[in-house]
Amino acid sequence: MLDMRKPTPPPKLIPTTVIEGSHDGSPVRKTALARDALERPDVRAVVERANKSYWSWDDLRRRPTPGDLPAETVWHAVRLSRPRHRRIAGLVDVSDKPFAFVLTDSVAAELHSNDLEIGGTIGAGSGQFREQRDRYVLRSLTNEAIASSQLEGASTTRKVARELLKTGRKPRTTSERMILNNDQTITWLRDQKDRPLSPEFVLDIHRRVTAGTFEDDGDSGRLRRPDENVLVVDARDNEVMHVPPPAEQLPTRLERMCDFANAADSDGEFRPRGGASRRPPGRRARTRAGSEPRA
Repeated sequence: MLDMRKPTPPPKLIPTTVIEGSHDGSPVRKTALARDALERPDVRAVVERANKSYWSWDDLRRRPTPGDLPAETVWHAVRLSRPRHRRIAGLVDVSDKPFAFVLTDSVAAELHSNDLEIGGTIGAGSGQFREQRDRYVLRSLTNEAIASSQLEGASTTRKVARELLKTGRKPRTTSERMILNNDQTITWLRDQKDRPLSPEFVLDIHRRVTAGTFEDDGDSGRLRRPDENVLVVDARDNEVMHVPPPAEQLPTRLERMCDFANAADSDGEFRPRGGASRRPPGRRARTRAGSEPRA
C-alpha cells in the first residue's frame, strides 16, 4: 500500500512590498525578520542547500536551523530567495493563481546527465557501450510498464508481469491487461516522440492504456463529465487528499498543459519536450482500472 500523507501547509509568506511599517509579532514582521536573516552567512548557507535540493516546508521544518532561528523564519528566508529564479509556466490553479517553479542547478545537471548517459534511443552509438545501453533501455521500459501499472492498482507480482511481457501470452486478469497496455503504449510512444502533444493525443494515450480495463469501454479515451464527482481519499481514515478541478475546466486546462509541454520559454533554456530523455506524455494520462476516468 502506498503511504499517502497530506503535507503540512507552509507558513504564509507576506510580499516584501508590504513589509515596511509592520508591527512586532505580525505575519508581516516575521517576513521582515526573514529578510534580515538572509544577511547572516549561516542562514545563507542553509538557504543555498535548501534551494539546491529544492526543499519543501516539510523537508525544512524537520532539519536543524541556524542558531536560535525558528524554522518558520528560515523557511521565509528560503522563499524570499527564490523569486529571482522563478519561472511562470503559463498554468493556473482553480483560483487562477499562476503556477511557478524554480529549475535548480542540481536538477538541470541531472537532466543533462540523463540526456548524455541514456538518450533513450536504442541502436545509437557503437560497440559494447551501445549494446549495454540498449539492454538497459529495454529493461527500463519493461520496469516502467510494470511499476506504473502497480501504482495504478494492478495486483500482479513482478515475476508474473515479466513472464507476461516476455512470452507475449494473452492477459488473464485486468491487472495483467493493465501491464500489457502500458508496455504496448510505451512501445507505440517511441514512434510518436516527434508528435506535438495535443488533447487528442492525450486521449489517444488514455484509450490505449485503459483498453479492456473498464466495465464500460466507452470510458476509455475521454475526459471526466460534470456529473462524475472524483475525490482522492486516504482509505485509512477517509481524509480527502485532493479535489480535482471542475470537469467543465478540463478541456481548457488540458489545452494549456499541451501548450506548455510543446513550448520553450523565452530564453530557450527550459524545454519540456527537448532532449532525448524526455518522458513519454503517456505518464500524464493513466487511469486506474475499475475507476472513473481521471484524464
